[in-house]
Amino acid sequence: MSEALAGWWVQIQSEQVRQGDLLTACFVPLFHPDFGEASDVTESVEVREYDCIVLTQSCDLENQKAPLVAVCPVATLTAYEQVDPRLAQKGEWERVRQGRVEGLHLLASPSEPSDNRACLVVDFRQIYSLPVGYLQVLALQLGPRWRLQSPFLEHFSQAFRSLLHAGWFAGSDPAVQKIVSFHGILDRAHGKIANISPMAAASASAPDRLRSGRYNSSGMGSPGRA
Repeated sequence: MSEALAGWWVQIQSEQVRQGDLLTACFVPLFHPDFGEASDVTESVEVREYDCIVLTQSCDLENQKAPLVAVCPVATLTAYEQVDPRLAQKGEWERVRQGRVEGLHLLASPSEPSDNRACLVVDFRQIYSLPVGYLQVLALQLGPRWRLQSPFLEHFSQAFRSLLHAGWFAGSDPAVQKIVSFHGILDRAHGKIANISPMAAASASAPDRLRSGRYNSSGMGSPGRA
């Protein structure tokens, strides 16, 4: 384990997942509104790839109380500016840094902590639950990766808890709501489709099948990606 640059992050190599872990190339299934209503046993589900950060508290993960782990996507400043050019205006990212734009949180870049333009943006309004087993396999496959350190981990956790306590996730600011449409900016896996049954979708014990990008109705994964 090496010391993180500027104290923000520490580099680790472990399958153990903790709050504040940065996990790149996470596969996230996106269910269409009518999923489960079709008569077919097997349905198609889009799978997108995101860089994510773990939200679930470390104590729950350490005590194996969380079969599903809450994560949310992270992106660069440039990605958000492509969605909402207003964020490129002078002083807008400073408002985000000060916590005045609810739902967004800034973190220093693990590789370039002194470069403000390299900051990572956490979007608390997009939360996904992924099987802990899948994330453990992913963490191991990633090799050296980054984990947020104290006191920045506590700041990150407190920012998320503040939104939970406020009951705010819809995005009351129309300009903030617009950022929700940045799916296409983050998506690095256009066209990835998983054949996934409702029963298989509920399974949290098959991370290897989720990584493969395919499910079938028997719950047995087949190799390859769509």
